[in-house]
Amino acid sequence: MTKFFNLESYLECCQYASIFDESSETLIPPNHSLPLSYKNFYHDYSHREFLPIPVITSDFPSQLKPRDNPIIKHFLGFSIEDNNSDSIFIIREANSLVLRVLNSAYLYSNIYAYWSYSNQLENYAQSGKPIIIYDFNSFTPQQITPLTFENLSNSTHPIPIIDTRNVEKYQSLNLNLNYEDIYNNICEQFANKIIRQCKIDIRYLQETVKYVKAINIFYQINHHTVNLPLLIKVNNNYYQYNLEVNDLAEIIWQYFPLEKLREIVNNNQEEYNFVILTNYSRISSVYHTLSQEFILANTEENNFENIWQETRQKQFPLYGQHLDNISFFVRRKGEDKDTEISLPSQICYEGEKEVIVYGEYLNNQGIITNEFSISTSPIFLPFTINQQPLINDEKEQIYQINNQYFDTTPELKIKIRFRLQPGLTPKLEIIDQFDRILTSSLLDRPEITLGYIPYDKISNFRQEISERGWVKLSENKAILLEKLKLWESILSISDLLEKANKIKQLRLTKQDDFPIILTINDDNFEQEYLLNLYKFIENIVDESLSALGKKMPSSMNKDTKNMINYAHRDILLFLGKSYSLTQNMSLNFLFDNNRLMSNMEILPSGIRKQYKIKNFEIHLQNIARMSCTLSKQKQFINLFNLYCETKGKNFYKIDDYLWGYARILVWYFDFNNSEKFLDYKQHFQDIITHALTLNPRDNKNNSYLQNALITLIYLLTFREKDADFVKENSTLYHQSKELCNNLRYYPITTKQVKINIPLNEFFEKILDGNITGIEVESIINI
Repeated sequence: MTKFFNLESYLECCQYASIFDESSETLIPPNHSLPLSYKNFYHDYSHREFLPIPVITSDFPSQLKPRDNPIIKHFLGFSIEDNNSDSIFIIREANSLVLRVLNSAYLYSNIYAYWSYSNQLENYAQSGKPIIIYDFNSFTPQQITPLTFENLSNSTHPIPIIDTRNVEKYQSLNLNLNYEDIYNNICEQFANKIIRQCKIDIRYLQETVKYVKAINIFYQINHHTVNLPLLIKVNNNYYQYNLEVNDLAEIIWQYFPLEKLREIVNNNQEEYNFVILTNYSRISSVYHTLSQEFILANTEENNFENIWQETRQKQFPLYGQHLDNISFFVRRKGEDKDTEISLPSQICYEGEKEVIVYGEYLNNQGIITNEFSISTSPIFLPFTINQQPLINDEKEQIYQINNQYFDTTPELKIKIRFRLQPGLTPKLEIIDQFDRILTSSLLDRPEITLGYIPYDKISNFRQEISERGWVKLSENKAILLEKLKLWESILSISDLLEKANKIKQLRLTKQDDFPIILTINDDNFEQEYLLNLYKFIENIVDESLSALGKKMPSSMNKDTKNMINYAHRDILLFLGKSYSLTQNMSLNFLFDNNRLMSNMEILPSGIRKQYKIKNFEIHLQNIARMSCTLSKQKQFINLFNLYCETKGKNFYKIDDYLWGYARILVWYFDFNNSEKFLDYKQHFQDIITHALTLNPRDNKNNSYLQNALITLIYLLTFREKDADFVKENSTLYHQSKELCNNLRYYPITTKQVKINIPLNEFFEKILDGNITGIEVESIINI
């Protein structure tokens, strides 16, 4: 007899927890974790018998008499009679390294769900489209895992295949809601209805909810049920309650995510078959509504036991599984970068013999090999699984290898061996040249602290935010094209006021604000098309800004002046918030250093005319946003030590200039090749020196100190190439510490970056090499 324990059924979890007087809340798995608490619950109670709760009064005998047969006692889970004595846990899909902590035989929940209703779903499995299952009887899934199918010679059924290697790409198919809340809310509303009708004290609402869950109310219903006479026990009193199932259906529709399902299914039904599983559909009217729009399995017809018996008799697998992409990183002697050792791709099948694979890499001769040498113990190997670090309790894991034979054989040649048999605990092992298994384990990775933001982190941030930006832009492309097309109509307008009124339509709102796009794919036709559209409007933009930027006569009324001023600002914001989409525009009329520096303009006749750049602060911020090319970065950065007549001080003393300077560093600047035109040591010195002259108690200096600290933090990235930059006990280091001391009792906080400590504290931590990887991620997300 094989016993099955479904660790994913939330409805059963609530039922069993109520029966044994435990809290179901403590059994709900945390995000991105296996339901190990629920597994421990099974371990504690799996041998305990319990009696089903007598709840349907129509099933009661009409009179008391001796029982002919003993009462059938129940156990947790369910059993199938066969020649085995195994215990199998039904568990969510997870990568093979996560499953090691389960340390038990398992069956994936989607595989169990598919085979339970395969007689209803097999036609969809043969359609060529993957199946995605939304199981509302279960815990909230941590990821969406489609099932693909293969035809094998030893089976008349298509065999489902699990692939956990790229689950991130299915995130858009996730409902992003809490399945437990849906069930909890339905049960609470139903309990409220019972309390009102039976005139039970409202103080016993939660006890009534617990009772509703203990009887697993939807399991008591079938498609033929119209009403159900129930016996309700609350506060040791019994009440008769007549359940009208249509009343329960009304409660379901208050919480069931029908619209969200429609949206996802309608947008993706060409690529996937979406299957809905829910005991809510045991109510006939609910079944009818859902089956009209979705592929809905009838949960009253579970076929799993028949399939299980068939697989054992005919020896075909319940499923196949792609081996996860697991890579280890080894720094070999004499090399300055890591060697990646990866497990080969392979599909393994449940029920078949164990598959053994070895990590492989290309050696210096370009030959695939799987051995590498170690001469110390222990050694720690960073690794990734499916291109991501393995996280346990919010901590990244690292692989430790111990040579327990170090005293006799300190130098070994070793191989990484992975043994996988789907359904059983996978094994990760280290084998030496003598076929001995070395001691190895997964550990929390020691916290690495840094004194700078690594450039590769900045580069990855740019790529990731741009990829998200392109996705968002493609969803709102019509808005952008409409605004670009607007420029054609602006070109023909000569009247300044009419031009200003038209430009109001460019104004960005939170609803259509353009996403941040910092990188461009030169081979992408759609991206190139947008760049050319921006290039086309450059002359129109120049003419419009020139017309709107002229000094307005004193006779012009205030409202008109404001309208023209806003139009000028809207153009700057439209261009700035376009970021790298302006890449092909030269924009010299915006970046002209002479005009930015001076209050005077020299006309072609040689006459000097007073000139003032309108919306100067917004101008500076938005040309920084557009500094996506090297020439624009040079123009902006070359302003650093120049004198600005508009503000009466050097540019580096202007907080809006530093705002832009800092963002160019994190958004666009190439720290590997561009330091020649950026004198980072002198710039750091100048900013620190000026910041030390400011009184931190004066609130008017707060904005400058915010931008100064952010800029200094980013400039420390040059430490990655220059180990002597702001070295401990250097003049710059002492000045930096002095600034930190000045701000100790006047902390500089900001919402510009997502850090949970004041900027001055963060600056001091990075100065002393004490920031963590998580803090690095926070500071660059600007």
